[in-house]
Amino acid sequence: MAASRRLPLYRRQHGGHLTQIDELLARLAAADLASAEGALVRLTLQGARTIEPILAAFPQASEAARSRMLRILERVPDRRSLALLNRTAGDGSSGLRRLAVRALGALPARHTLPTLLQLLSREAEPEVRAEIVSILSRQASAESPETLEPVLEILFSQQEAGVVRRAALTSLAGLKPRQSRQLLEKLAAGADDRLGRDIRRLLDAYPA
Repeated sequence: MAASRRLPLYRRQHGGHLTQIDELLARLAAADLASAEGALVRLTLQGARTIEPILAAFPQASEAARSRMLRILERVPDRRSLALLNRTAGDGSSGLRRLAVRALGALPARHTLPTLLQLLSREAEPEVRAEIVSILSRQASAESPETLEPVLEILFSQQEAGVVRRAALTSLAGLKPRQSRQLLEKLAAGADDRLGRDIRRLLDAYPA
């Protein structure tokens, strides 16, 4: 009963009736993991019809339910979720920030690039930074090559956490093989050996 009370707005907009989607959203907060994860799968299968109900339910939802809602938004990318994802990526718990960033990464780069670059400039949590860098690296090799510069800066920064720099290594896939090898050789010549194993593995993939 308590979970269903989190969804009043969407029900009022639909004549006060508890829809199947409402019921599934309420189950996202269930203590029973199988029930909650089952609801997540069924909501994902509903596709774009879940977006508006999620946006309405999210502010009053529990942390666990919000986490699952963000996972749905990653699997069902839709521009309507952009404002919610931007807010959560900048001002949620570290776990929610990471999930919101992943959902942003499922949207086209032209809608998310400014937000991701801004988030990168102020995010301190290494795991969240790594998620942002991973997405920017993927976009650099696909839609937005201009994202490569800040990612390469991170790659060569010895002040960055290892997990963040490893995420930046994926950006090399967006370069020509010769460029990738030159950068890897430059990294290998540095004094910092935290990425040594990763660099040697990639050097084997880019023969001289």
